[in-house]
Amino acid sequence: MPFACAGGIKYAWMDHDPAYLNEVAVKDMWYEVAHIYDFRELLFAVQYDDEEHTRPTFQVKWTIDGNVYFVEFADEEPGAQKYAMKDKYPSTGGTLGLQGRPKFSDLQMYDDKRGLDGLFEVMVTNVVGTNPLIEAWLLYETLEVT
Repeated sequence: MPFACAGGIKYAWMDHDPAYLNEVAVKDMWYEVAHIYDFRELLFAVQYDDEEHTRPTFQVKWTIDGNVYFVEFADEEPGAQKYAMKDKYPSTGGTLGLQGRPKFSDLQMYDDKRGLDGLFEVMVTNVVGTNPLIEAWLLYETLEVT
């Protein structure tokens, strides 16, 4: 486990169970997956499904240290997990560099995103079907005194 020393105090990245969201989806409502501090984001996944297997459109928004990162997944395969990642390119909506990826293997060259204050949210933006379910997972670590 990597650590740092500041003023004689040792700090290390500490593992946590993933933050998990499992909610009945309401159109155009933001759902908080996690609000964390002194963190390193490792993986963010989201999926949507309903009884009619509607092709969902949903958004992912990260607010990190006051900067908003945003990406939209449009007309996606029902029930399929999608992944959001921070990179160097601008994302949709004119905001800063959050990218959507359809497969876990697309994240192989991905760098983690670190910050002091992070709010991670998702929203379904199209008409939802019967028993709509939005799920999201955030795998992260926090910097802690050891």
